[in-house]
Amino acid sequence: WNITDTIRIHDVPSLVLDAFVTSEDKRFFRHRGQDWIARLAAVYANVVAWSKVRGASTITEQVVRMLHSRPRTLWSRWIEGWEAVRLERSFSKNEILEFYINQVPYASNRRGIVQGARHYFSRDLTSLSESEILALVIMVRAPSVLHPDKNVDRIQRSVQQLQERLGVGSDSGTVESPDIAFRVQRQTLSVETPHFVRYSQSQLENAVPSIRTSLVAEVQRELQESVRSTLGNLQHKNVDSAALLVVDLNDLEVVAWVVATTDPQHADYDTILLKRQPGSTLKPFLYAMALERGWTASTLISDTPLSERVFEGMHHYRNYSNSFRGPVTLRNALGNSLNIPAVRTLRFVGGANFLTGLRELGLTSLAENAKHYGGGLALGNAEVSLFELVRAYATLANRGVYRDLWMFRDVQPVTSARRVYSGEVSSIVTSILSDPTARELEFGSGVLNLPIQTAIKTGTSTAFRDSWAVGYNSNFVVGSWMGNLDGQPMRGVTGSIGPAVAVRGAFDLLNRRTPSSRLWMSPRLQTVTVCVDTGYAATNDDTCPTRTEYFIEGTGPLHAQTPRSDEPSFHIRLVDPTPNLELAVDPRIPLERQAYEFKLAGVDDDETVNWIVDGQQERSTGANFLWPLSKGQHLVQASVERDGSGTVYSNSVPFHVY
Repeated sequence: WNITDTIRIHDVPSLVLDAFVTSEDKRFFRHRGQDWIARLAAVYANVVAWSKVRGASTITEQVVRMLHSRPRTLWSRWIEGWEAVRLERSFSKNEILEFYINQVPYASNRRGIVQGARHYFSRDLTSLSESEILALVIMVRAPSVLHPDKNVDRIQRSVQQLQERLGVGSDSGTVESPDIAFRVQRQTLSVETPHFVRYSQSQLENAVPSIRTSLVAEVQRELQESVRSTLGNLQHKNVDSAALLVVDLNDLEVVAWVVATTDPQHADYDTILLKRQPGSTLKPFLYAMALERGWTASTLISDTPLSERVFEGMHHYRNYSNSFRGPVTLRNALGNSLNIPAVRTLRFVGGANFLTGLRELGLTSLAENAKHYGGGLALGNAEVSLFELVRAYATLANRGVYRDLWMFRDVQPVTSARRVYSGEVSSIVTSILSDPTARELEFGSGVLNLPIQTAIKTGTSTAFRDSWAVGYNSNFVVGSWMGNLDGQPMRGVTGSIGPAVAVRGAFDLLNRRTPSSRLWMSPRLQTVTVCVDTGYAATNDDTCPTRTEYFIEGTGPLHAQTPRSDEPSFHIRLVDPTPNLELAVDPRIPLERQAYEFKLAGVDDDETVNWIVDGQQERSTGANFLWPLSKGQHLVQASVERDGSGTVYSNSVPFHVY
């Protein structure tokens, strides 16, 4: 498949230029964007005929229409006229004419005189006869009507009339009926790629007559039909648009670029490049950064009620299921896409650090600062495109190495690779996203559990305005978006209901064409058997459900109970509060009657714990302590006296009470 072919104006046969100007805008080189003489003549002709028999758009106004498509109303034509005047102040007549002849639309999604020549006559422009050139000029008036399959006689009559106006066609002065031998190229595959073509062209520094792209026609055609079918099945849920992008992991080349809509007015919008809120699809990158900073897949994160100040009020975070799970491991927090643990993880990583990391992944649409997004950045309140999101997931799939996506077979990309995550961190995230048991608390078993190992993540923005799914196996990355371009909410369409179906259908097709293997796991990772619910290292005496967990060397799991005689010391850790937790007192209840429960990991029920808050000490027995609320900024740490190992201290945690 060729991208839109272009030709420089000095290489265009003079007959082409003369014919277009004569046919479309005979005073092109004399007016300044609008032709009032032609406009008045058109109004007179249309009034006399009581119907529209003549138009008056100048070539410059047609260029404006190509650049800014609008509904055809009197107001839009008035606007186009004055935009044409502005355009002619910025560009020369030759520049405008060159753009026009390279962008005029023909049938079958062909654009420009060069593609028109190849489509209708299977030859290059410079080899066409006089009549064939004039036929190309005539057909731009109405490509779907003036088509060789429908109106050959009408085309020939119009060509003859244009010959008379130009004074060409016969030395004797008598113009004979032209003999035009159309050889229309028939597409063996119904593939629609105007958006892909447009984006691909923008990636080339210099225009080229022909180039091979990476798009696979058969895959594109089948996925077009599949996405349209999925979209049709969801129309009763108020969904009008969808997009799907497929990337080959071997060379990061785009295999399919599918844009679908049920609203013809939205056909020009490329929803693969459209920026929308990605919901929970950013969470894997957040947890990857936490793993880089020392957390593990078995790190416990508190899933308990959480609020933060927003201007003069408080925002209460909640999970999709409106339930709280208590302490959960990082694996379960990510697998089940829990919101509150994600916000607490963001506080551990740091909003500015997370934002920088997202930009390293190519999410360059995130132009604001971290304070602008706040805690909602962990939940996808920023806006990114599907193209950017798939590229970011390709980094996880590519063992933590970022590379830009590419569209061409014969041209090498100019961007270089860079490492964003270690191979070990990307492997752990991949393990979580491909683990059906890690997501069963919230998602159960269903469309996300693919028959061949696939890492997959869904996302849904506020009020169901956007739904997403992105997945990858050993060969491909596939991402999908669904929603409404006017911002209207869908009726309950989450990422796992709409886009996940499209992604699963894509993998079904891709796996039939290219057999998939298991996802790569770094051989440097260590495996330890842990309790599923607590993340603690399991012992022979444990009766808890267990799993084999992956750990980066030196970050093994905590032990719930460790023999004092075997180890001189073992760690204790504050689970609640989490770093930089923000709490608000209830104004309806006296402050002296309000308390917050501190929680420790790694402490036996009969051990005495010394709680140190702002330098003041309190003692309790066991891992929990009800601390009386006090407004202000606070710092808490805990310690335990142990025979033979002295005083063992926990991490210190800052938090704030409003």
